[in-house]
Amino acid sequence: MSNVYLVYEHLLARLGVIKTLAAMDENEHDEQWRIEAAQCLAREGELLQQLDHPNIVHVYDRISNHRGNFLILEYIPGPTLEERLSRLSSSGVVVQGMPYPRYEALLYGRTVATILEYFARLPQPIIHNDIKPANLIRHASDGRLVLVDFGSAVQAPTDPAATTRLDAYGTPGYAAPEQYQGQSSPQSDIYALGATLYHLLTNDDPTVHPLTFPNLPDLPTDIVALLEAACNTTPPPAHLPHSSAPISITCC
Repeated sequence: MSNVYLVYEHLLARLGVIKTLAAMDENEHDEQWRIEAAQCLAREGELLQQLDHPNIVHVYDRISNHRGNFLILEYIPGPTLEERLSRLSSSGVVVQGMPYPRYEALLYGRTVATILEYFARLPQPIIHNDIKPANLIRHASDGRLVLVDFGSAVQAPTDPAATTRLDAYGTPGYAAPEQYQGQSSPQSDIYALGATLYHLLTNDDPTVHPLTFPNLPDLPTDIVALLEAACNTTPPPAHLPHSSAPISITCC
């Protein structure tokens, strides 16, 4: 849906990222699709402007004019967590990777858990809806983990008995069961964190077999218990409070 460009801001002497709607053939999508896509980009900018966390990408500006709609985002130099895992290259060739060391993977998991706790404590909690290794960047200069791509993010309903209705459900394999039904809650991000940790620890891509984690028995029992709790395939009941605390991860 989007095009992303690396840019240099001369007045501020810094690199940034411009995110805008992808240019589509006039016959490929109707006008309603374009309206909804523009609303999605605007919502992403509005959400990011409310956030202030060292492990979340910052938005510098939002621009809307006759040329289109644009987000000016912080540039995070460094690799995504996906880049050390086995994956398909842009040309369709399998690039062999390896699992992360357990201590390192759990440190990343703890960082994401603190982000989810921050989301849950906001006046109106936020659901990212697409947590996965490709959306987590390890900053090249200071090593901090940064969560990016809030294009699927939404604000949770203020009514704790309600769920959020989705037009898209994120990435298969990381998406929680309820997301396939067009719904999500903060617990959906906990599922995605569990699936992400599973991928980092095993190098087994969950997108190949959504909702199943066949290599869990290869992990230590305490980690298995942690991931099974996070990746429970029973959708959370509608009355589950949105302020529920995220899973606790101890790195030792």
